[in-house]
Amino acid sequence: MSTPARVLIVCSDLFFSTQLRSAAQVTGAQADVELSAARIGERTAAGHYSAIALDLEMSGLDVAAALAALPVENRPHVMAFGPHVQAQRLKAARDAGCDTVVPRSMAAEALAKMVDGR
Repeated sequence: MSTPARVLIVCSDLFFSTQLRSAAQVTGAQADVELSAARIGERTAAGHYSAIALDLEMSGLDVAAALAALPVENRPHVMAFGPHVQAQRLKAARDAGCDTVVPRSMAAEALAKMVDGR
């Protein structure tokens, strides 16, 4: 029996983070929510996460710095999401090294697929 996936959802929108958490849990994953972009490095260093979902609208989020803080060995899959109208922000996340970048409207579905297909 395999260990369930652990997902870190970095999102300060409590309503939306609940939706993402539910989408991950439906696949059998354990999902934790982090409300502060400043704690990403701390959480990932201690968390052994297989996936991370980053809300690009989160105050204080520096995507490149967040990715640099991730462990090199067994690096979690990183999905970033944001409003589809902010195409430049989505492109910047992709360019920074996020594995998956999706519009906010597709984030819950993409997270579930990502975790389920690990």
